[in-house]
Amino acid sequence: MALSHALSGGEEAQRAHRDFSAVTAEMRAYLQGLVGQRRADPRGFFRLLLSTGHETTMNLLSNALLCLLENPDPLAHLRAAPELPSAIEELLRYHSPR
Repeated sequence: MALSHALSGGEEAQRAHRDFSAVTAEMRAYLQGLVGQRRADPRGFFRLLLSTGHETTMNLLSNALLCLLENPDPLAHLRAAPELPSAIEELLRYHSPR
């Protein structure tokens, strides 16, 4: 999803907003169903796993974006070869989510 296009306006921004809204609605419906199941049949650490998984992922994405924006050479290298297998590991090593 290219939310960065939302800043530029135009058709790409509208498409990015539509895609984001669709994904958000899908995730909300999924989580509501899952929460309903867990309320009816509680088991395990659902709340803990949900919050820690969300926060870790959010911090990883934020840190990765910040690192790449502050370091244009690695960003250009990654854009030229997005299939690089070690990119996420390097980002985790460089600035891990806390």
